[in-house]
Amino acid sequence: TDTTAYNIFNWVKSNLKYDYSLHGKATDDEMLRSYYGFYSGNPTICKGFSMAVYQLCSMNGIKATLEAGSYNGGGHAWNTVLMSDGLKYVDVLNDQSMISSTLLPGYIKE
Repeated sequence: TDTTAYNIFNWVKSNLKYDYSLHGKATDDEMLRSYYGFYSGNPTICKGFSMAVYQLCSMNGIKATLEAGSYNGGGHAWNTVLMSDGLKYVDVLNDQSMISSTLLPGYIKE
């Protein structure tokens, strides 16, 4: 299960593109379209990355959730994923590909 989860994280990070044109100024309709953009190869924003991780984990029998809040003061989304050694916070969009047992500084859940 852990290997599958890491493969999902790496695939999402390697294959999805971030839509910088929507960063911090998207309308609700633009954000919603962006969330599902990864299905058609379109760029997406953080919630699209998180939705991809959530859906791919769920399809593979891995318990995951979509989390929302802020990172360093800006709106952001990430995941929690149940790994063999417990629940992990996962943010594949973060430069360091956060996979941590604790929510790291800068992250605030809604």
